[in-house]
Amino acid sequence: MKILHSSKNISQMKKYYLFLIPLIFISCSVTNAQLNVKNHLDENGNLVKHKDFQKRWRNKENNLFRWDYINERGKREAKLFSPLYTGYQVNYPFFVQQLEKLTNKNFPKNLTIILSYTYLNDLCSNESSNNWNRQKILSWKEFTNQQKNIIEETQDRIFLEFFEAGIALENAENKLDEYFFIDKGNFLRNNLFQQPSLCGSYAIIKPDGEVLVRNGEYDLLYMVQHLNPVNWKIFFPDSKI
Repeated sequence: MKILHSSKNISQMKKYYLFLIPLIFISCSVTNAQLNVKNHLDENGNLVKHKDFQKRWRNKENNLFRWDYINERGKREAKLFSPLYTGYQVNYPFFVQQLEKLTNKNFPKNLTIILSYTYLNDLCSNESSNNWNRQKILSWKEFTNQQKNIIEETQDRIFLEFFEAGIALENAENKLDEYFFIDKGNFLRNNLFQQPSLCGSYAIIKPDGEVLVRNGEYDLLYMVQHLNPVNWKIFFPDSKI
């Protein structure tokens, strides 16, 4: 079932988010796996040189993110996509109802929800992103637990990690403190995270139904800084903060 929403193209605001307060920046880390890309395509599907691809991708004003995949010849390709940011207006009660079904949890009203999303076949690292056993989950939680705790120190905020259907996730989904979940039926994938991006995506959902999605590798705590009223107004000028 689709969320009834109107999307906002944030690309026209690209020159403004360079001045977010506090400063928010794009991660520039590159894994060894990313160096094995055979072909690079720009946002129009044209083959480009590696250096030109990197230049376009790293330039914040271009408002681009990348997705890497294995082509029909078994070679790794990287393609640029736009926009880096997308805004939505959703039916908040319906959206929360769907999250409760996915997590088997009940959420209080007026909750600001921060989501991390991992895509099927993501080539972010050398490890298989489609198999999250208990050891890998525990290792990742050593990093995210601290960030989750910082986020949830603020009243009425919660952080959840979702994984696209098809990913093997050996989590303890019935534990009260569990926050790793499969996006069963791909509700989130079909409605918010429609274009996969390398190293995942983030979303912030506010109680008034305003949603901001940011694609590509990023730091969770930097994403949360978008909730600063000055920052949020850049993306949602009519927001009643």
